[in-house]
Amino acid sequence: MGYGTRKLSDEYEVSEILGRGGFSVVRK
Repeated sequence: MGYGTRKLSDEYEVSEILGRGGFSVVRK
C-alpha cells in the first residue's frame, strides 16, 4: 500500500463517498 501525500486525498475521497464509515475502513 502506498502511504504518502496521496493518503490524505484518498482518505478524504473515501470519507466523502462512504461517509464517516469509510474512515473506519481506511484507518483499519
